[in-house]
Parts: sequence; structure tokens; C-alpha cells
Amino acid sequence: MNASSKPLKPFLVGDIETVMIDNVHKPYATGLIFDGILLLKHLAWHHTNYKLKPLMRNNRLYEIAVYSNKIKKLLFRFRDSLHHLPGKLDNLAKSLCPDLGRKGTIQYDEVRQSNLKEKKSQLLGYMEQDIRLLGGVMRRAQEIYWD
Repeated sequence: MNASSKPLKPFLVGDIETVMIDNVHKPYATGLIFDGILLLKHLAWHHTNYKLKPLMRNNRLYEIAVYSNKIKKLLFRFRDSLHHLPGKLDNLAKSLCPDLGRKGTIQYDEVRQSNLKEKKSQLLGYMEQDIRLLGGVMRRAQEIYWD
């Protein structure tokens, strides 16, 4: 990636993987992910020194902006990348940050609760590449859209 002339704002990315147990997808691995509604409730109840401004459209949470009550300044935002950048991660990465490589693959139908330990290295590598790509996509999107 090319260095930007402006300093980029920090951001977080995450990933979650699930396994089918009794016909229900249950998470077995996660790398920093949040549920916007739970996050909004937590901030509202436990951090009263913050002012929260959720951006919602059509009953969907797109962003939570967090302001300081004392200095009336924007502190940080949580943005839902799926709503801002709809599309498959592989396609987004190919066009926005091809230098980071391709999205990996795993055989989801072979992932079972009973074989998670033996597949740990493969699954963690897959998730690390997903997070690397999502970070690259978000960084490039920030350079294009939000700066």
C-alpha cells in the first residue's frame, strides 16, 4: 500500500467463524467483533461521561459516534463495514489492496466441534488473512472516502 499524505485515523477490524452444532451456527473463533446494539447499551449504561450518536437507517445500525460530554469533542466512531462497503471481502481486497494477497479458503463442511483442535493452525491462519484483508480494505476505503 502507498503511504498516505494525511495521517490515517485508527480503526479496528474483526472476524468470526462458526461451526454447525445441531443445525445452528455457533461461533468457535472470533477476532475482535462487536454487536452494535450491545455496544450501544453498554456505553449508555456504564459510560455516562460519553454522548452517543447512533446513525440508523431502516432499523439498521451503521455507526456509533462517541463524544466526550466534558469537552464536546468526537472521541471515536464504530462503523459497520458491511453496510459501508457491501461486497465479498475477496472482491474488495482484489480491487482495493491486491498487494495483501488473496482470501483463503476452508472446507466449512469439514469443520466440526470434534476437530477444532487439530485444525487450529489452519483456521487461525485463515482468520488472520481475513483480518489482514479487512484491515487493508478499510484503510484504503478511509483514504478514498473518509479523508
